[in-house]
Amino acid sequence: MLSILLMPRPTGGFLTVKPLEYVEEAEYGVFPANPTMQWVGVVQSISQALDAGAEEVEAQREDLYKVIRGSEKHELKVDYLLQDASLAKYGVNPQGGGAGSIDRSVSLGQSILLDGVENFIKYVGGRVNSIKLQGKSGSPIKCTVDLILREITPPSPSDYVGTGSHASDPNTDPWRFEDGSITWGGVAIDVTEINVTVSRNLKPIYTNQTKPKYLQATSRRITGDLTVVWTDVAKIQDLTTLTPKTLVWTLKSGASTLTLNNVYLTKLDLPLTVDDVAYEKYGFTALSATLT
Repeated sequence: MLSILLMPRPTGGFLTVKPLEYVEEAEYGVFPANPTMQWVGVVQSISQALDAGAEEVEAQREDLYKVIRGSEKHELKVDYLLQDASLAKYGVNPQGGGAGSIDRSVSLGQSILLDGVENFIKYVGGRVNSIKLQGKSGSPIKCTVDLILREITPPSPSDYVGTGSHASDPNTDPWRFEDGSITWGGVAIDVTEINVTVSRNLKPIYTNQTKPKYLQATSRRITGDLTVVWTDVAKIQDLTTLTPKTLVWTLKSGASTLTLNNVYLTKLDLPLTVDDVAYEKYGFTALSATLT
């Protein structure tokens, strides 16, 4: 009788069962029991990274004596299309905002088929280290979130929600750039592309353990660029005089608005060609930001 040896089946994002979801933590680094998980958005890709912090121990010999465990580093990068702004608020809004802001950490999770078996992965003790929002004419609004985590658990067949619930797909269209508008100093401008990055400069603090005990947000830095159809000299004058204005990006009318206060235009690229109209391409820095 012939025996058939089945080859292991490679996996990938295409075998995701439960898309990435999240829940706010009541205690930093503790995955909530029986959580009600929240929908992230249309997740297009994720990338997890683990550095065991291995320390090489030398001795009076030719080769290493040992390799021992050091301070671990866990990170997660998520690229997704917005259907709401809930997760993005954790990366944008200032300290002191309480729930739904950088003050709170989140746990995330997902499941994927490994050799035909559904396995669950937990990403615990996450805070947003940086977030980038990208809008471009004719395209959905893209969001990239880089999180620093306390821990990534190995895949397991055990479902992390217990008696809780997984997030439900709202089955709504991703927000498009055309769903909102942009104003500069209260005046609507013809923007074809905009990118906004908020960096939180998180500081992992290790005590007598291999995982961070604290993950503190420090200085917030807000930068970006925008491309505008060139029709006047107003913004060029704002650049040359370093006159700050308020930039308001309505991500979706009636649903979400990103307000950047005291925005300074810092750079300009203005190519003039014979086969296209002219576009002002500005770099900028903002002093503060809020996302609703």
